[in-house]
Amino acid sequence: RHYPDDIGILSPALMNVVRLEPGQALFLTAGVPHAYLQGTGVEIMANSDNVLRGGLTPKHVDIPELLRVLRFDPAVPDPVPTRREGRCETRYLTPAAEFALSALRMAPGDVFPGADRTGPEVLLCVEGGARVEEDGPGAAPVVHVHGQGAVDQRRPRQGISLTGRAVGGADDFAGGASVHLH
Repeated sequence: RHYPDDIGILSPALMNVVRLEPGQALFLTAGVPHAYLQGTGVEIMANSDNVLRGGLTPKHVDIPELLRVLRFDPAVPDPVPTRREGRCETRYLTPAAEFALSALRMAPGDVFPGADRTGPEVLLCVEGGARVEEDGPGAAPVVHVHGQGAVDQRRPRQGISLTGRAVGGADDFAGGASVHLH
């Protein structure tokens, strides 16, 4: 109905349908076509000079470049394994050197003592709220993040403390990585 002449409408028939439970994640290497059908997803990409679209969009679709870059290896992706770190943090164990992803689940009164990071940090609150406080000289003012979609960005090499009842994620980026929120 929205894109009546777009051959991209057939692409889901060529893809794996993967159902993730809340809190699960996938890691896809470059060149793997993917799409979201429903739900909330956070996409984190290593530094890249392009994003290619395969269809079902009013934006430009570069078919020759898409065919050059895409990988069509048959595979069914498995959810990323996780490791519990402390009381509040679950670390997603991806092979990426450019970024790290953790999920934080905090009960009232919990404190998450963020470590010094090598790159900027993005905090995304998906439920509840938290007080974000930087440690050390030149610390930024205290920030309160509340509710689904609240985001706060922290500078590299700055320890933080989180206090509150919240569900969210801490993304520690070691380079020029970017976060795409869908």
